[in-house]
Amino acid sequence: MRFRSLICGTVLITLAVTSAACSSDPETTGADGTMRINYTHSSAPSPSFALFECVADRAGFWKDEGLAVTVNTIDGGTAAMQSLVSGQSDITDTGTSSLLPAVAAGGELVAFHSLVTGAFVYPAVLASSPITEMPDLEGKRVGALSLASGGIPFLKSVMAASGGDPEKLKFIAVGDGAPAVAALQNGQVDALIFGDTNYALMEKLDVELRYLINDVVRKSGFGVAYSARRDWLTANRDAAGRFARAASKAYVFAKANPELAMRMCWDIYPELLPAGKDEADALESQVTALVARLASSGPVEGKIGFATDEQVQSVIDQQVMADVIKGGSVTVADVWTAEVNTVANDFDQQEVEKLAASFCDDHPDSSSCAG
Repeated sequence: MRFRSLICGTVLITLAVTSAACSSDPETTGADGTMRINYTHSSAPSPSFALFECVADRAGFWKDEGLAVTVNTIDGGTAAMQSLVSGQSDITDTGTSSLLPAVAAGGELVAFHSLVTGAFVYPAVLASSPITEMPDLEGKRVGALSLASGGIPFLKSVMAASGGDPEKLKFIAVGDGAPAVAALQNGQVDALIFGDTNYALMEKLDVELRYLINDVVRKSGFGVAYSARRDWLTANRDAAGRFARAASKAYVFAKANPELAMRMCWDIYPELLPAGKDEADALESQVTALVARLASSGPVEGKIGFATDEQVQSVIDQQVMADVIKGGSVTVADVWTAEVNTVANDFDQQEVEKLAASFCDDHPDSSSCAG
């Protein structure tokens, strides 16, 4: 069960959210026993929402877990962290690059379910480029989505950890997709720094890319996670576990049937289907992006939503090297807990795979199956 809102927007009687105070009502259990959760995205809709929200909603996993979820949107990871601190949100799906500075600044926040568990941001060059190692990027021009891109501090930290000088990197804003590819092909930049889903779509533009993925990058899992206030998690550990389990089921479902998972997102976010674009072509490209994200979101040590201490420490070290946080200001235990991970994995994956295969046969009236 889900509801949609904008934070500090419409008053939602179902979740007792007051736009004047912009905070959640402390009464979180409905008369029917459902747990009400105020959940916030920190970015605009994208194919990765299939893993964070769409499948959990449309496949009925939230409902099965006894959860009534209001889905909010807010502008950026920093704002999402502030929404947790203020009590506007119970859970966010935010990049850990925003979580760590918030915790270092005194926020009592913690991640409890890792959504992007593997390397998903890394540099790329043309296949014919003489650049082969991370330090080879010294003095080179690197194209990014914008000069505010989170990939920039990430690449700086990776350069430092790889023996290069991050101060010798030169960043240029090149946009995304075709403009970024053109900038690389015409020599405006020597390399790009983007994420897995971006590259998956670029490769459809008749360009052969080679990725610079070394051991430092490979250790950089724990990129996006569900986070909450520590006091909320302590008081609502059972609900958090069920929310995480719905996400784990969504991962298994989307992996088994990525096309349907993407249609479920279109059902919720029709704006993801570009106006005037052939539906089959749009589905193919967005499924390509979703499959790339699935590859970066798999189990760690056999557990969906898990992160190792080494992964978390690697992210901490990267932010220290990029001078985002001070050394010693944050520990692994400060920002990560696996206390609900057993619950998050307590389900029959084969049953979810069967559901993904037969969903439209079993639910012919579902709007997600209209295609």
